[in-house]
Amino acid sequence: MLEEQNIEEHEEGCSYLHFGKRTLKQEISFALWTLLWAISVVFCGFFLRSEVLPSLLYWPLLLTPVLLGLFAIKSYYRFVSTADELVRRIQFESMSITFGVTIFVGLCSTTFVAGGMEELSAENIIVLMAVVWSAAQVYLKWKYR
Repeated sequence: MLEEQNIEEHEEGCSYLHFGKRTLKQEISFALWTLLWAISVVFCGFFLRSEVLPSLLYWPLLLTPVLLGLFAIKSYYRFVSTADELVRRIQFESMSITFGVTIFVGLCSTTFVAGGMEELSAENIIVLMAVVWSAAQVYLKWKYR
């Protein structure tokens, strides 16, 4: 009887679908900060390229995505540091997959550039990392459900 209760508690604690409200709150906070950061990058880039703003607003506008990015990083750290073991594992494995794919593509692209292909820009690499990380999150959450 006691062994069955321990198994149930262990299984409930290991299921990603049953993680705590605090972890969910931290994950949502991270997602919102990241969304604000991405939106600010797009809008700031648009306004800075259009040159319609007075020069007085140049630096505040330029620093807005930087500050929002720092808040997003802090939010992600808080999310991972308060998460349970399974959530941390999913985050670690997602980052590992993303790192590996990015290194692979980066090294392959240097060979392709030598063969005449256009060099990858920072934006392309960031998009690649975001897509791979998101896909790894979805896959690993499904895998450990």
